[in-house]
Amino acid sequence: EKAQEGWPIMRLKIITAPVLEPVSLSEARSQCRVDDTADDLYLNGLIVAAREVVERESWRALLTQTLELSLDAWPRIGEIRLPLPPTQSVTSITWLDEAGAAHVIPAEDYIVGLGGEPARIVPAPGKWWPSDVLYPVDGIRIRFVAGWTTANLVPSVLRQATLLLIGHL
Repeated sequence: EKAQEGWPIMRLKIITAPVLEPVSLSEARSQCRVDDTADDLYLNGLIVAAREVVERESWRALLTQTLELSLDAWPRIGEIRLPLPPTQSVTSITWLDEAGAAHVIPAEDYIVGLGGEPARIVPAPGKWWPSDVLYPVDGIRIRFVAGWTTANLVPSVLRQATLLLIGHL
């Protein structure tokens, strides 16, 4: 959970984990000074664990993954800021009414600003966030895709942090 001034509490869930890692097995072997393949399974686990720590500490998605942001209320400032940049796209925005019925907001009713960090979502001109009473918990759910598309696009400082953590572990 994370809260910022003017923002409601938000929860984040991984829907689809990355299928790539920011560093290769050969890079991890080199970092750990391992020449054979006997520990490859263990090293692969360290790569995943190190990426997860770097993502948590940097508050960034390193490689393409689908996430769901849950909010209990619409933000008072009118815009929704997406965590874990870089954001690639917003898949859907769904809200639950007080009875728990789901309603999808049409994509033409909101604008996604991907030009900076964090990515922002605002109502389209002449549109507003629904004013109906929301379901009391996780009444708003935003699915989005975040992360760099390939390992070579991940900033070197984050790749190096991942390698250093692998070596430490």
